[in-house]
Amino acid sequence: MERDNSILMQKQVRDNSEDLQSEFLDLKNWEEQMKRKEQEMLNERNGQQVIPPVRSKNKKKKCTVKENKMSKNSKRIKSYDYTAWDKFDVDKACKKLEEQSDESSDESLSKEELEKNYSKAIEYKQQGNDFVKQKKWDKAIASYSEAIKLFPYDAIFYANRALCYLKQDNLYSAEADCSSAIQLDETYVKAYHRRVTARLGLKQFDAALEDVKKITELEPCNKETEVLLNQIKKQFGDLYICITHTHIFEPLKRIPVQEADLSKPFKEKIKVIYNNNQVELKSNATCKPEENFIENCEEMPPIPTNSVQFLINWKKYISFDFRYRYLKQIPSGSLPKIFQDSMETDIFSGILTTLKTEFMKRKEPIFSYLKDLSNIKRFRAFIMFISNSEKQDLKLMFSYCNTSEKVSEEEITDLQNKYEI
Repeated sequence: MERDNSILMQKQVRDNSEDLQSEFLDLKNWEEQMKRKEQEMLNERNGQQVIPPVRSKNKKKKCTVKENKMSKNSKRIKSYDYTAWDKFDVDKACKKLEEQSDESSDESLSKEELEKNYSKAIEYKQQGNDFVKQKKWDKAIASYSEAIKLFPYDAIFYANRALCYLKQDNLYSAEADCSSAIQLDETYVKAYHRRVTARLGLKQFDAALEDVKKITELEPCNKETEVLLNQIKKQFGDLYICITHTHIFEPLKRIPVQEADLSKPFKEKIKVIYNNNQVELKSNATCKPEENFIENCEEMPPIPTNSVQFLINWKKYISFDFRYRYLKQIPSGSLPKIFQDSMETDIFSGILTTLKTEFMKRKEPIFSYLKDLSNIKRFRAFIMFISNSEKQDLKLMFSYCNTSEKVSEEEITDLQNKYEI
């Protein structure tokens, strides 16, 4: 109780000091107004014309007086007055503050002032370009920032500053400036190009590919896209380039559809081959196995070193047999290193399904995979959103581990607690 009283006393002292400071400020403002009025009266007596000070208007004086009056009239609620705080409307107060800020900031500039600001901003931009040629990135950023302050409606200013941020490896600021430039001009290709570079550095691969796609839509013959694809190739290998390039840049082929005449009987051409008293039927209507279906371990893709390579192969080959072989070749303890913070919900569920349907069917060990999945970042978030059927599958998998694998009950119980089973 004494501690609460001391806290209340401290708050009261702080509030009283703030009130005293605000009263001193009001008194100082009143004193300055009185001095200004006395000076105006003296000038009128001497026959001099009253001229407002440089870079200010009489209108602004009225606004300040009005704001001071509003601040005087508005009473501050004491911290200990709980009944007054209960009646205080927070939304209404926020709305008033927003209206006041809009009134003070939304003073429309004339056309002459805009042109003057733009010409001055162009000078700062040229100054920044000179610093870029000299590789003085900090000074160039300062120049472009001044240009943006004067005229924040030109996308080039933001894109140029983004280039300087890229040179300094300040990727977040570079991406933000590129996004601002694109908001001002959605057809500005350089901004997309620089944002791709920033997003690749930030490992935002899907967003980077969307930007590359946008560049090809705006300029189909742009050579910069090849440079970007080469950058991706250096980081993630030929397989990533092959899939992303064909999926994004090649147009879809139109397949002609013909209606079949169902009135006529459909006859299949069947060849009968007699070999050692065995009959083999070969029909033109029989389905051929997929050419890219992987059966041999020699044809399997290499062990992935990052999440991008894993996701490409996992989504390209959807057969359970491939996914079983692909997971089996990954060493124990490698999944957290491969995915880091790039695991997706559908991939997480797909791995669990493969463990249940393929590994358990072949009587392969699964405990190490379940343990690796529990060490992936954001694991708790994935567990929160799994369905009831997936929880039942996890119970079956843990019972399988208990009966078929040489794992202690303590380890299984600890892992079950992590999975909230």
